[in-house]
Amino acid sequence: PHGFEILAGARQCPQWLPHEWIDWYKGLGESIRGKVPAKSRLFLNINSEQACQPRIVHAIDQILLEKPCVIEWTEDVATCATMERASQQIRRWRDRGAMIAVDDIGAGQDGIGRVLAVLPHYAKIDCTILDRSRTTSPTFLRNLREILEGIGCKVIIEGIETEDDLRYVREAGFQLVQGYLYPATQHLAIAERAKENPATLSLSPSFLP
Repeated sequence: PHGFEILAGARQCPQWLPHEWIDWYKGLGESIRGKVPAKSRLFLNINSEQACQPRIVHAIDQILLEKPCVIEWTEDVATCATMERASQQIRRWRDRGAMIAVDDIGAGQDGIGRVLAVLPHYAKIDCTILDRSRTTSPTFLRNLREILEGIGCKVIIEGIETEDDLRYVREAGFQLVQGYLYPATQHLAIAERAKENPATLSLSPSFLP
C-alpha cells in the first residue's frame, strides 16, 4: 500500500450538518491514534467549505503536529470566493510542509484548475474519467496522466474494481490505483462500523505494485 484514505463512514459519506463535521474533525486525532501503521501515508479529505472553517482548520493543524498527513482537497459545489479562500488555506498547509492531493479530477468543478491553484503532490482522477475513456479512447486517459505528471503530481486513478480495470489503466501507464478490487479495502477499518457510532472511520488503500 502506498497510502490510506481516511473516510468518514465505511460505505458512504455521511450527510452531516456543519457542526457535526466540526465535531468529527475535532475527534479525528484521537480516533486514529495508535490504530494505523506508524509509517503509513494518511490521506485526509477536506472540501472547500471545510477548509474555510477555522475550527476544522485548527483540528487538522493539531493532527499534523502528531502525524504527517496528505491533505486531500475533495470535489464540492462552492462559490468562486470560497474556492479561492480554500486554495489559500491548502497552499498554507503545503508551504508548512504538508503534502497535498487534489481529489475527484473530472467530477464537477474544475479539477485541473484546483491542481494549478495549489500544485499538489498527488492528483486523483475520478472514476467518471475512467468510464468516459472507454467510450472515447484510452489515449485520452494516458494524455491526462501525462499532463498531471508534467505539473509535478503523482497520479492516482480511482474506481479500479476488476482485473480488467487494472489491466486497462496499466496500459495507460498508471502505477498508483485505488478501488474495491483490493480486499484490504474491506478489512482495514480502524473503527467499528456500527451505525450508531457517528465517528466511524475506515481506510481505503491506494496501491503501488
